[in-house]
Amino acid sequence: MSRVVRVCRAGRVGLVGAAGAGTGAVVLVSPSPTAAAVGGGAVLALVGGCLRSSRRLLTLAATLLFGCVLTAAVLGVPTPLVLVATVLAVLAYDLAENALALRRQVPDAATTRVELVHATATTTLAGGVAGVAYALSSLAPSGLPGVAFLGLLAGAVVLVLGLRA
Repeated sequence: MSRVVRVCRAGRVGLVGAAGAGTGAVVLVSPSPTAAAVGGGAVLALVGGCLRSSRRLLTLAATLLFGCVLTAAVLGVPTPLVLVATVLAVLAYDLAENALALRRQVPDAATTRVELVHATATTTLAGGVAGVAYALSSLAPSGLPGVAFLGLLAGAVVLVLGLRA
């Protein structure tokens, strides 16, 4: 007896966008082979979590992706690259989470427009937070990229919590 695998229409754009954003974040900040491997595993877990409808796997993937970005920041990757990678990591998690929600709620609906609007809003908001973080980093007397990164990380957490509400 053969099994029929059901392919959902909803969430395809988000899944592709999440994989692209996660890959972009890893490429931007991979300072070592170890960080690159962890980041690659995070992207695979992100896609797998979306395909398997597993929020736990998505959360693990996002944690690994942010860990990769944080490791790069500690190892001295330039602040602009870290900020862009952080925006991409937030975008990857948010797009995957949105794709998962759409697959659960409306699996057979055409959701391309909704997903594109959601991705645009998230990118705009996260990019704005990154711009403010970079401005704060530039205005600081000694550069203090750590403070800017912590500000961006706090903004990313608030963004994700706000989008989930």
